[in-house]
Amino acid sequence: MITVKLTRSRLCRFAAALVVCALLLPARGAMSATAPSPLNGEPELKNLKIGISVPDVAYLSLYVAQTQNLWAKEGLTVQLITFSGDASSTQALAGGSIDINAASMPGLLNLLQAGQPVKAIYDLADEAFFSFVGNAKVHKWSDLKGGTFGVTSYGSMTAVLATVALDQHGLAVNKDVQFVQTGGSPNAYAAIQSGQLSASTFSLPYALMAKRDGLPVLGTQIQVTGPAWPSEVLYAKEDFFRKNPKTVSALLRGIIAANKIIASQPAVATKSLQDTMKLDPDIAAGAYKAARGTFPSHGQFPPDLSSFWKVMVLAKTVPAPLPPSKWYDPTWVDAYKTWSAR
Repeated sequence: MITVKLTRSRLCRFAAALVVCALLLPARGAMSATAPSPLNGEPELKNLKIGISVPDVAYLSLYVAQTQNLWAKEGLTVQLITFSGDASSTQALAGGSIDINAASMPGLLNLLQAGQPVKAIYDLADEAFFSFVGNAKVHKWSDLKGGTFGVTSYGSMTAVLATVALDQHGLAVNKDVQFVQTGGSPNAYAAIQSGQLSASTFSLPYALMAKRDGLPVLGTQIQVTGPAWPSEVLYAKEDFFRKNPKTVSALLRGIIAANKIIASQPAVATKSLQDTMKLDPDIAAGAYKAARGTFPSHGQFPPDLSSFWKVMVLAKTVPAPLPPSKWYDPTWVDAYKTWSAR
C-alpha cells in the first residue's frame, strides 16, 4: 500500500485542476443540444427504388416530387416503379427488388400476416374517393348476382372495399359475385365499357370518367368507410429504416416540398398528374380539385382509425385491430421539426 501525503499546496493545485477540467467539458445538456440528429445529414443511399401499387391521384406528391426534380435537390435519384396492384408491389418489397413501397394499408397488413418485418412510417394521403361502378346493364347492387367484380388484386384495398360493400348489400364474394383481378383502373375501365365485367372498384380519376361517360355509380367508399381513411402509405422492412435514416429523411423532404406545390401551384400539380397518369385535362383537373386537401402535412395518420380497423376485420384482412407498435414506426412523424428542413 502506497500512501501519498497531501500537503495544503498539493490540495490547492488538485482543486484548481478539477475546476479547469469542469470548464473545458461542456455540460451534459449542452452536449445533447448540439449533438447532430441521426435523421439529418448526407443520405446513406443515393439511389432509391419506390414501388407504387397502381397509378392513382393518391400518389400525387410522388408524381410532383419526380416531375419537379425535388428529390435531386436532396441528393437522391428516385425511380418510381408502378405495379398492377398490392400483390405485386408487396411481393417486390419482400423480394428486395424495391426499397420502399407506396401502397395501401391492406398490403402492409398482408405482409405482416405473412411474417414479414415491415412497418409504415408515413401517411401519403387520406382519401376515401373510390367508387363502385357498374356496366351499362348494372344499375343496382342486386343486378350483380351471378356477375363479376373487378379488383386490382386479391387482398388489395379495392378487394377489401368491394367485399364489405357487397356484404352490406347481401352479396357474398365467391358465392354471389366472382372477383376478377384487373391490375388497376385502366384495365377495369375498358372491361366495364365492353361489358366483360359487371362492376368494378374505381379510383378517383376513373370514377370521374365513369360519371362523365354516364356509367351507373352503385355507391362510394365513403358510404362504406367514412371520410377518414389512410388510403396510401409508405412502408418498408424495418432493417432498411434502421440502416438508412438520413436517406428516408431526404426522401420525405422531397414529398413535403411537393405537398407545398400541390397546395399553392394548381397548374403545376395538375400537369404532373395529367402527364404521369396520361389523363384528359378535364379529368386531371377534377381529380386534383377533389384531392388537393387530402395530403397530410407531415405524414401523420388520422387520430381515429376505428372505422379502418372495422373494415379490415369485416373483410378478414386481420382477425382483430393491431396496436400501432405492430405496424407503425413513428420516428419521422414524431421528429418532424428535426429533419424536415435541411
